[in-house]
Amino acid sequence: QTINNTSFDKYGNALTQNVLTEFYSSGVFSFSEYQAISNNTYDIHSRLKYSEVRSYSDALGTTFKDLQVINYLSYDVYGNALNETIDTYSTTVIGSALIDSKVIDNTYSDAKAARRGNASTTIVSRYNSLDHVSANLIDQTITNTTLFDTKGNALTQTQDKSVLDSTNTLIKITHSDITNSDYDTRGDAGTQRIATYIVDGTVSTLQTYQVFTNRSFDVSRNVVNQMVLTYSDLNSTTLLDCQEIRSSNFFSSGVAAAQTIVTYSDADKSSIIGVKAIANSDVSSGGNVGRSIITTYSTATVANSGTGDITVKDADALTRQTINNTSFDKYGNALTQN
Repeated sequence: QTINNTSFDKYGNALTQNVLTEFYSSGVFSFSEYQAISNNTYDIHSRLKYSEVRSYSDALGTTFKDLQVINYLSYDVYGNALNETIDTYSTTVIGSALIDSKVIDNTYSDAKAARRGNASTTIVSRYNSLDHVSANLIDQTITNTTLFDTKGNALTQTQDKSVLDSTNTLIKITHSDITNSDYDTRGDAGTQRIATYIVDGTVSTLQTYQVFTNRSFDVSRNVVNQMVLTYSDLNSTTLLDCQEIRSSNFFSSGVAAAQTIVTYSDADKSSIIGVKAIANSDVSSGGNVGRSIITTYSTATVANSGTGDITVKDADALTRQTINNTSFDKYGNALTQN
């Protein structure tokens, strides 16, 4: 990441910045993302209050993607943002062509967790207007941490997602129970167990129960080496599949520019049922992927008895699909594709 700070306030805080993000592959650095950050303002404690982030699809900053206007409204004593808003536009002009307006409210009830930046409750509400009233809601996600360990790491969590229906009523559509364990010194969970339910009215139906083994992370704490066991039941009786996933070159939205996934039919990883490599580009600040190239292979080699690097060969390629998503709905679903 190359950061050019082009102006500062009298306290030494950067007012304008250009950030070029590149990824390293096959011995060279290649373009990932370019952001121009401007009009930063700070409070008396040098905590950021306001920022404008313009994202581009090229290293010269000529192909505009989107604009985010970020307001940090309040902080706690540890510098955690309690309340913030993020307004995203599809043009360079503030107030024109709003994509969505996000309101984020964090509550820090555990002192050790707060010190580590881990919220007890996070409520993320997305609106289709700068007028943050219930009729303008798109969706809302509430994450509650019900138990922390002695170091402030989240052990058990719940997450509920709700959307606004045709009668302007907020209804829950999914619920997840999350258990985290095997934390490293940076606060990254080595093991996660997530039960995901689809909610229809008062009826919750288990969709999947997944066990994540997170072996390694990048400097931004994104998982780069992971195994996922997916079951149809909470007792881990019926395995649906086992996946070895390698991800790299993450965008600021958290989307990986490159992923290789090997899918097995069994937990012993003796039978491969699918191999694919995914290359994502033109990714918006909200995580919408403009372009994906998906290549499937007949087989792959996974080093270190199935836990290391994944190698695919051109000779084993089966298909290649290039998908251009040219528009999205308010939930991030592709509306038009080539």
